[in-house]
Amino acid sequence: MQGRGKFFYGGLAGKSVETPRPAAMSRCCASEIAAALERLIAGEAFLADRPWQQIWWGVMRLDLLSGWRLAIGIERDQLGACQSATAPDGRTWVYGCQRDDWTLGPQARVLDPVALLPAASRRALEQRLRTACCWPAPLQQEAAALISLAQLQRISGRAKGGPLQSSGSTKDEKAPRRAKLQQGL
Repeated sequence: MQGRGKFFYGGLAGKSVETPRPAAMSRCCASEIAAALERLIAGEAFLADRPWQQIWWGVMRLDLLSGWRLAIGIERDQLGACQSATAPDGRTWVYGCQRDDWTLGPQARVLDPVALLPAASRRALEQRLRTACCWPAPLQQEAAALISLAQLQRISGRAKGGPLQSSGSTKDEKAPRRAKLQQGL
């Protein structure tokens, strides 16, 4: 039994149970992604997963402020095709999923959002990606610069005015070491 946009089926004891109709799965289209790229060129903020200089042949992943997530190919240090995209609402697009005319079979042309942009926009996009800000890199400290937990406890004990936690030595003997620790902080 079906009624008003919902499916009904016979439940236990002859009662009908209403279940929601499955949402239609839809994909982004290349023109939507090209519009997002145009906004990026116009100055929309974004972050890249790594700098252009680290990629000679590969993929640069971008997170746009508007919520779009794009993967742009870089081929021999030049702007390539859009490999994949995810819209802010969760719809996806993958290279090869959209063609200009499916009836042409293998001769059908793949629609690529980057290729839909005019040549001047492609150059501007490449320039913007070459100077992209990247996700923050993890802090990298040298092993010598790391402070042990015991050293940190001694420093915090002094800052609170607590007793110096030492192994029987006096404060005067620890003065040079204390100065080194304070310079390192």
